Amino acid sequence: FNLVLAIEPQMTRMRLNLVDLLVENGEIDKAREHLFTAVGAQVEQSEFVAAAQTVRRWLEVEPKSLDAREWLARVYQEQEMGAEAANELRQAAD
Repeated sequence: FNLVLAIEPQMTRMRLNLVDLLVENGEIDKAREHLFTAVGAQVEQSEFVAAAQTVRRWLEVEPKSLDAREWLARVYQEQEMGAEAANELRQAAD
């Protein structure tokens, strides 16, 4: 996986598969790094629905992830969903 991602870093689906494997193996820090790289690529490509789904899946792994809440708020802001964005930021602050 790592070799392919080094050659083609935008391979989001493969990166997300790697995230799943890393989580299964307990490598949460590495999984988090790859996940947010994938989310960044999804947002950059205006794939906001996919980015939101990816972040919500991560919240199942790390329910208290501030980074995930901030990314989700950012995605909602891009979709002009201000109330949802504000809700995510409130949850991050709690």
